[in-house]
Amino acid sequence: MDFRVLCTQGFQNIQYLSSGSFGRVYYARNKVGQEVAVKIIPQKHFSSGEHDAATVLDHYGCDYIIKFVDICQVDRDVIIQMEYANYKSMESMLRRRKVLSEEEASYYIEQILKGADVIHSAALIHRDIKPENILLHLPV
Repeated sequence: MDFRVLCTQGFQNIQYLSSGSFGRVYYARNKVGQEVAVKIIPQKHFSSGEHDAATVLDHYGCDYIIKFVDICQVDRDVIIQMEYANYKSMESMLRRRKVLSEEEASYYIEQILKGADVIHSAALIHRDIKPENILLHLPV
């Protein structure tokens, strides 16, 4: 069903990525050809506060925070487009690698703290920082 809905909204190259407590996430190319992560959340689980926070954080232009692209409602679902991080999550990396060198760990910790600093500068709180929510991107 998700694939049909995403196709009707102009998405192409749709690939399932994961599911969370309240929604499902797909990789796709949007109408303008941009690679995006598309999160589908049932309306009853959607908080407009999440959208408001994403909009505020976009104004900071921080490289360490996933960018918000667009949002729409289709039937009983909310479809959120976000910047696509092409290297999965820190959790999946740690599962594969088991151990990071001190230099690698410092590199990631610095970026996480810079992102958290921007979030706090915007008078927001993340509330769910954990390896599965830290998305990684490798420049192509």
